[in-house]
Amino acid sequence: YATLSYCWGGDQSTATRTHNYVDYLQGICLASLPKTIQDAVTVARKLDLKYLWIDSMCIIQDSEDHKRHEIGRMESIYYNSYITISASWASNCHEGMLKTRKPIDTMINLPFQCANKEIGTVSMMCWGCPTRSPSIGPFDTMEYYPEKEPINDRAWTLQESFMSRRRLIFTQFQVFWTCRDVWGSDGGRQGRPYNEELSCQSIRKLEYADWISIAEGYSRKDLTDPTDKLDALSSIASYFSRFLQDQYLAGLWEKELLRQLCWRADTAYRTKFTVGTRKTKRSEVRCAPSWSFLSIMGPITFKMPRLSASGAALDPVCSVLGCDVEPISQEAPFGKVSHGRLTIKGHLLQ
Repeated sequence: YATLSYCWGGDQSTATRTHNYVDYLQGICLASLPKTIQDAVTVARKLDLKYLWIDSMCIIQDSEDHKRHEIGRMESIYYNSYITISASWASNCHEGMLKTRKPIDTMINLPFQCANKEIGTVSMMCWGCPTRSPSIGPFDTMEYYPEKEPINDRAWTLQESFMSRRRLIFTQFQVFWTCRDVWGSDGGRQGRPYNEELSCQSIRKLEYADWISIAEGYSRKDLTDPTDKLDALSSIASYFSRFLQDQYLAGLWEKELLRQLCWRADTAYRTKFTVGTRKTKRSEVRCAPSWSFLSIMGPITFKMPRLSASGAALDPVCSVLGCDVEPISQEAPFGKVSHGRLTIKGHLLQ
């Protein structure tokens, strides 16, 4: 089966709900669905895949019990998918992804006489010259820059791309595909993956530093409902827990808890393409314990102590007496929590 990763861009009137669930079991009119979903069905059929998993269609949206059940399975859903179809450049579900691509703005079209004497067109561009296109970089490396695509602004889609073993990515200017070993694009170019995305395929050995990178990147993404902060990161946390063999505590890990508590708001942040400023504030609704970075809406950064000036390890001046986090549902142990309590012993600064 295939999975779809895309931007909703608002509520979907055709999503599965309790009132249409029985009717949908009998059949669904493809023409009634948003254009991106229609295009995903087309791609899956072209790939001879019989099944396609789409969150808005496969999760009963007005059933909290079914949501929790499926959120608890999100890791396995995307990891076991044959391929994830990514509508990378569509900012909402109605834009679609199977459209005539815009030409690269540094390309020059010239007349060309074909072998059969017909006059065609050959497209030329400067070899190695950087383009001004938002999706691709220098032509000779065919780089794909995820940060420039709308789908990568969304928090929910992070775990979808992270857990996918193969992806077919429809960008504004090209189609890319990636798996564990190879990164390629339409036109026949392929090579070792260039992009710096962290994923279950790119990380050979998981470390706590990888979690920090993911957490900082995740904090810069948009989320419509603040109460989804834990859920939208849950499948990645589940994946990490198996390798780290550590207790997950609402965004932090028990064995590194003291160091990972050293986070702060990052109102001025830098990415590969931009220097951004973004207001950071405490969520008005309870979405995570106050000591977790997931309780903050906006960018955060970790400032963890490493070594002293002499190179010696720093001794902590406080200790954790206890930390207790209770998930709302045992079906989603890495999702929403009902409460979280942290007790620390240390010096109090006035």
